[in-house]
Amino acid sequence: MGALLAQQSQSQQFNQNILADLSRAWNNFIKTGQAAALGIGLFIGYMFRVFTSSG
Repeated sequence: MGALLAQQSQSQQFNQNILADLSRAWNNFIKTGQAAALGIGLFIGYMFRVFTSSG
């Protein structure tokens, strides 16, 4: 029973660390302007596709 509780505790800690890491990564992605760069890149790529498509 003790091993099961220890395993469950480790699992909960692991999940909490993943959520904290994802949150930190997302906030860094937004704060550094990478989200804006992604949006601009997608827009420019789409416009390039539209203007160069033959059809």
